[in-house]
Amino acid sequence: MKFEDIEAKWQKKWENSKMFEAEPSEKNKFFMVFAYPTVSGTLHVGHARSYVLPDVIARYKRMRGFNVFFPLGFHATGVHCQTILKEVAEDLKNAKKYGIEPKDAAKFKNPLDVEKYLEKFMIKSFKKIGLSLDYRPVVSTIDPHYNKFIQWQFKKLRNADYIIQKDYRLAWCPDCNGPVSLDSAEMDIQEWGGAQIKDFIIIKFRIGDIVIPTATLRPETVFGVTNIWVNPNERYVRAKVDNEKWIVSEKAVKKLKHLEKKIEIEEEIAGQ
Repeated sequence: MKFEDIEAKWQKKWENSKMFEAEPSEKNKFFMVFAYPTVSGTLHVGHARSYVLPDVIARYKRMRGFNVFFPLGFHATGVHCQTILKEVAEDLKNAKKYGIEPKDAAKFKNPLDVEKYLEKFMIKSFKKIGLSLDYRPVVSTIDPHYNKFIQWQFKKLRNADYIIQKDYRLAWCPDCNGPVSLDSAEMDIQEWGGAQIKDFIIIKFRIGDIVIPTATLRPETVFGVTNIWVNPNERYVRAKVDNEKWIVSEKAVKKLKHLEKKIEIEEEIAGQ
């Protein structure tokens, strides 16, 4: 007796009987959906754990006589697919670490090809797990009709004054010139140096009309400050920052510009 054969037998029966496909009826309705999986590669055991839980609830509700609608969606950010496309273009063997066969990766022409390939692969995996999903209304966040739905939704929320537009801090990659995820569930940020968003307090020490800004995580310790160290091997600048004159390192200038500070360098200063 092979468990794979038993598994395949019943999954085929479920599919042929269309028992998980919801149709209009007089039964009490029950809608079940889980957070769309990110299209970043093939599924792993963590996906199985997350999606089996709602599947148990959906099956229980069907047993109780409910008309259960349990659809599937995909979160396609595009960033992961661009990364995969770039890596397989450099070497087809790189496809293996994403669970993709090199012969299939050779057909990828753009990120959309990668995304749609992974969607189909993930659907096959969901079926092998045995999830009682209705696979007919599958949606992806990059589908044109889904985009229209999101636009409609946000317009409704904005017109009702439930959302506002304002500045927001996020993790930003200066090389890619775009925002990046810090969610360890989506990518191994440690590979890029453990980037994270932190709040620093700037304390301004003044010498005449010159400001020497110092950043600290512990502002309450300022009362114990006895001196400020200058790195003799560092390059500093005197710069006009907004309406003040600051002395900061050249590296700090780049970072301050990302904080939308208006900076005009007036003079370069050696650390010694």
